[in-house]
Amino acid sequence: MATSNTGVPPHLREFPGVFVRDGDGRVVDAPQADQEVAMGYPAWSTKGALKNGRRLTIMTAASRYAVGDEVRVIHVVETLSTKDELYVMGPKSVLGEYVDGSLRTAEPAKGQDPLGPPMIYDGPVLSGPAVDYNYEITSYRFLSPETHKIVWKLGELRSNQLVIEVE
Repeated sequence: MATSNTGVPPHLREFPGVFVRDGDGRVVDAPQADQEVAMGYPAWSTKGALKNGRRLTIMTAASRYAVGDEVRVIHVVETLSTKDELYVMGPKSVLGEYVDGSLRTAEPAKGQDPLGPPMIYDGPVLSGPAVDYNYEITSYRFLSPETHKIVWKLGELRSNQLVIEVE
């Protein structure tokens, strides 16, 4: 899907789509609601901070949810460095996601470049500047009214912090 936003950097103008695994493990298009959240990345106002030309950003459809609603978290990696390559086949596992300070996914391996090549990979590679939307969508349900904070950390990279109000 293409966008016609002329104020958007060239590497963010084409949206490749977001994918999930179905019950059989096949890769399929993510639900339309998730696609729409991800398509908003170029205009997302609270992207993660740049570190060495790289950034992690997490996004949700809303910042307020009712008790028990599903909160789906979209993950985006962007590099502005021409020295980087992104391995965009996926969806890849999300490592290093924290909710309220507690690790909720597997921890990334220490000492490994968090955006480096996977051990086994046979898929497309994009040279920077580039963006990668192909990470699994994490999902949470909060069962009491309170505020929750979600952050994604890979090595020295840290995403924006999502503040989710559950009412």
